[in-house]
Amino acid sequence: LEAASNYEISHGKAVAIGMIAESYLAMQMGQLKETDFNQICDIFDHCQVDLSWNGELTPDTLLSFMRIDKKALAT
Repeated sequence: LEAASNYEISHGKAVAIGMIAESYLAMQMGQLKETDFNQICDIFDHCQVDLSWNGELTPDTLLSFMRIDKKALAT
């Protein structure tokens, strides 16, 4: 997210967004209870973590950056 946004999204915000996205996917796959997903989201809300960003990222842009990410290359 950081690189795809041309570093307009900070590392901390990207990590938080990633945590929520991964939790959502885990919930959709039946690996995380919906109540646990909601609790994760509530924690970010309670801590007033600002996850907003006014830019735009397309799925194709995200995928292209994910393909060259160092974590993807390490596998």
